[in-house]
Amino acid sequence: MAKRRREAEQQHGQSSRVYVPILREIVRRGYVEGSHRVEFTVRDVRQVATDLGLEIGNAPDLIYRMRARTRLPDDILDLGFTILRGIGRRPVRA
Repeated sequence: MAKRRREAEQQHGQSSRVYVPILREIVRRGYVEGSHRVEFTVRDVRQVATDLGLEIGNAPDLIYRMRARTRLPDDILDLGFTILRGIGRRPVRA
């Protein structure tokens, strides 16, 4: 009998104790009433994590996971945002 492969279970987008608070804070800081987008960088993700006292090992994973693997939190959906989309790389400045 073939051994069945167990799929990894992803936490629901609203239950992540690291990614959701960071994303909510990014949206809170960048949202302007009536805007259709909130732009942020991986550097912003790292900075917000630090500001919130959270450790994030792989900052780009927040964007990937919240875009492709989970559902955005209701409070972000309620603002009219439905997806996260990369818009390209920005130059890194020291």
